[in-house]
Amino acid sequence: MGCCMLKRYLFAVTCLFLGFIGLESSSYLPNVLHYGSFWVGGVQCLILDSSLISDPSRSESLYQKQYNWFEEQLHFTVNGRAPCHRLVFLHHPWYINTLSDSDEYGVIPRVTHIPFLDMIANADVAACFFGHVHKNIYTNYKGVQMIISATTAVPSVSDLRVLKVYQDHIQHVYYKMNSVPKEISL
Repeated sequence: MGCCMLKRYLFAVTCLFLGFIGLESSSYLPNVLHYGSFWVGGVQCLILDSSLISDPSRSESLYQKQYNWFEEQLHFTVNGRAPCHRLVFLHHPWYINTLSDSDEYGVIPRVTHIPFLDMIANADVAACFFGHVHKNIYTNYKGVQMIISATTAVPSVSDLRVLKVYQDHIQHVYYKMNSVPKEISL
């Protein structure tokens, strides 16, 4: 399948995702929507409820709906054309430094994150973006960039990640809040 035509786009990624407003709601957090997607140009952006992935017992039916929805979205095309890039956003990271990290605080447990990582690695996802751990960490899983950004809400570790999206690649730059340039060229 051919890639769609894409102009250059610029995203500011703060990774302060708290119960993202998406498509489905549940009784474990009433009036909160848990997953969804949006498109910018030819870029498909998918948002997942990482708290639900961490503990599916909160709502097993919603967990399964999110899982099935995500699987469908990873095969979504527009007029037979795949997105130029797929980006996935979550609050909690799959892991911090390596896949063999223990199931520590702030990480989605291995037993629930492995099925999602396998789907992501097989679906031409360019990158996953996370917050929660208040650090700036970059890793790679089977060719997929795993990017953890600190928060904009805590002054001592505030940062901003600028994501430049081009037809054939994405580029991200991390800035401390006091060093964000006044202009960013594409």
